[in-house]
Amino acid sequence: MPAVCMDIQYYFITRNLYKRMPSIVLFIFFLPLILMCNGCSADSQASVSFYAMDTIMQITCYGKDAQAAASAAQAEIMRLDELLSIGNGNSEVSLINKNGGGILSADVSALAEYALLLYRMTDGAYDMTILPVMELWGFTSGDYSVPDDESLKNTLRLCDSGMVTYMRVSDNTTTDKYMLELSDDQGIDFGGLAKGYASDRLVDIFDGCNIKSAYFSLGGNVYCYHRKTDGSDWNIAIENPLGTADYLGAVRVHDKAVVTSGGYERYFEQDGKRYHHIIDPATGYPAESGLISVTVVSGDGILADGLSTACFVMGLDESIGLWRAYGAGGTFEGRMIAPFDLIMMADDGDVYVTQGIVQNFSSGYDVHIVEKEDKK
Repeated sequence: MPAVCMDIQYYFITRNLYKRMPSIVLFIFFLPLILMCNGCSADSQASVSFYAMDTIMQITCYGKDAQAAASAAQAEIMRLDELLSIGNGNSEVSLINKNGGGILSADVSALAEYALLLYRMTDGAYDMTILPVMELWGFTSGDYSVPDDESLKNTLRLCDSGMVTYMRVSDNTTTDKYMLELSDDQGIDFGGLAKGYASDRLVDIFDGCNIKSAYFSLGGNVYCYHRKTDGSDWNIAIENPLGTADYLGAVRVHDKAVVTSGGYERYFEQDGKRYHHIIDPATGYPAESGLISVTVVSGDGILADGLSTACFVMGLDESIGLWRAYGAGGTFEGRMIAPFDLIMMADDGDVYVTQGIVQNFSSGYDVHIVEKEDKK
């Protein structure tokens, strides 16, 4: 869908585009919205919109190589989908689950290594081995039901990335190869990282092209590449999880991913109670942390993707603690952690924004500013 310059243009996907997805009660999934103000023209523009990774992808590029870059970006996402989809029985991830492990490609190795890092960094709030529990609830098949306690208990024991073996193997080449071994009946799913990883790959592609500006929304994972063509920042609106017509707020960014997780995105109802898809690995039930929306803003797409899920599970206090430890950037187990900021709404409607992004954030709600040091 090409961009058209106007004072404000809203880009969003509504339910009628999800007819190919399982029948599930969905709110507007393809958010946060991209609000694009004046300054959308360039010498060349190209847009692609397509279905991959179980959602709608939209990419728009501005610059001399716009068409080539957009086509290359689409091809890369389709390639990754073929590797990572658990709905494709021949994907690399499906074969790993079927065989209990295997030698990994470079992409799957990078995802597995990062998933294990986040597992340790978040004390298990992010866990790639959540797949058997997701299957039990029916979130992978669309056959939704609340599991009985005994079944959930037996399945939850499989949800532990600490039971996974990940190691380097030698094949007498100069390229490092890694192997993943799962414990019996375990399964992995990179659904909480794949779109963030894909956005980082697209940045790599655009860096090699003559692209002045671009944005992409991968099922709600937004990335704003450079500034708009007039030099101004992009303005990304965040959906209100309370279901009202207004937005939670909007954030002005460039060269950043903006990723939001919320229980309103995918859920089903049984016996009058709503059950959303973000499962707490500690309980096996949909997370009830006191947060109803978490947005992560970072230059690192995979970090933003993983932390939006993890912080939703962790809750307000633990998420603030994580931001105070790593939000300005740093290292964890010797690996660099990119700077990130958080925008969170609690179930009482209060909004919390970390101080690194607060100057770029606007909202009709009263905002609690989270400072680097706790002044209590």
